[in-house]
Amino acid sequence: MRRSRVLITAPVLAAGLLLAGCANDDAGSDSQTEETSAPDDTSSEGDTGETGASPTDDSSPTDDSSSTDEGGDGCFIHFFDGDNFDENDDNFKLTEAGEYENLKDLPGADQDWTDEADSLKVGESASVTIFSEENFEGDSQDLEPGTEQPDADPAPQSLKMTCD
Repeated sequence: MRRSRVLITAPVLAAGLLLAGCANDDAGSDSQTEETSAPDDTSSEGDTGETGASPTDDSSPTDDSSSTDEGGDGCFIHFFDGDNFDENDDNFKLTEAGEYENLKDLPGADQDWTDEADSLKVGESASVTIFSEENFEGDSQDLEPGTEQPDADPAPQSLKMTCD
């Protein structure tokens, strides 16, 4: 009987030790990262305290520029079929730059957006020109990156979008 209990308990203990070892490995890699960072910070502080702050500041824009790369996803115009960006109404995000002589068959859209976009948001890396008539006719309006229009009047009928 005792031997069967040991045989049953052994795999449970082995699994527990394995899990505990994995947790220690993860913690060890974090502490190695911290240890690696600490000497760099110490050497920077050894030169001048301000220089130590500067590389940290330089790494932040690098992180921001990577989010700008993710901002490639910021190339869009978001249409809302309702004023003030009401997401409860139909809405659609056009993410393909191009010239659209009408808004009937926009890539990825499930409906005709001609004369339907009552409010608009432009992504941070998109520049858009909207026109009050199809075929780039009528009144036009340039929308800079990050622009929001809570009440687009008249609703656009055609548009041109470029991405940075």
